[in-house]
Amino acid sequence: MKKINCILLIMMVCNILSFTIYAKELQNTQPPPHYNIVFDEYGNVHFKTGLHDIALNHTVYYNEKECCFMIPIKEFLCLSGNEVQFYDNLTEQTITMQYYDDEIVFFKNKRTVLLNGKEMGLFTIPNIVENEIYISLQDMSVLFDIRYGENIYDQLKIDEYGADITFQNKRIKVNDFTPQQKQYYVHSQDNEILKQGIYYDILTYKKQNHIMIAVDELQNLTGNNVNVSVTWENDTAYIKTWKNSAKDIIITPYSNIMICNGKSINMPVRSEIKDNHFYIPISTWFEVLEIPQQNITWYNNSVSYCF
Repeated sequence: MKKINCILLIMMVCNILSFTIYAKELQNTQPPPHYNIVFDEYGNVHFKTGLHDIALNHTVYYNEKECCFMIPIKEFLCLSGNEVQFYDNLTEQTITMQYYDDEIVFFKNKRTVLLNGKEMGLFTIPNIVENEIYISLQDMSVLFDIRYGENIYDQLKIDEYGADITFQNKRIKVNDFTPQQKQYYVHSQDNEILKQGIYYDILTYKKQNHIMIAVDELQNLTGNNVNVSVTWENDTAYIKTWKNSAKDIIITPYSNIMICNGKSINMPVRSEIKDNHFYIPISTWFEVLEIPQQNITWYNNSVSYCF
């Protein structure tokens, strides 16, 4: 009888140990926790992790001029577990935000920002108020290491109802952009652009020995290094670049002058509207992007460049 009880006891202990080991292995195979900060269409802000849903007193607001949601960046970082400090430099008109080993310097009334000393361009000018800075949702992926859908746990989704920012680690890191140069080839006769070995259709043609490119295609010429947005007022194009470049550009049709950050740039031929599309010389766009001449090779009906 004692033998049987001893055997049963040993079996019970073994089962408990086996279950404990299995539970630990199962726990290790579970996906890492992720956190959500949700901004809804009513301006409410929620922090979600697991079953917890914490609403904030701060609200986002909609910037009608720039057509974007503006969010309180300090509130966002504090909510996700980061300690944030602000330093106001009245002499240089800057606000420095520090947390952990990261530093972001905002310039008052400018789209320029320094990420750990590296100059970047924001989508819109931050709204700096007392002890808080509001930035656009478009600038979340510029300032922080939050990707657009590259990883299921690192996403930023924006639509007309608000935004849902999902991230894996509470410690949100400042972006460390390393621009990767890529080779592009634009053929004006075939209306094609070659990117990473794949041909894409593009609106282009040749005028007086100059390759013209549709303004709507400018984003296709920059890759991931520079973001481009275009808005229209009558036939005038207002172009904005941000990320690795902060440029505000105004172009009117049938003019050979482009205004870039308040300065005039002479275009070799006039811009024009053709088949309901606004075209400018591609060489002027290369000048705006500050692509070195040695990175550009011109052919009869095409151009190759590295950017």
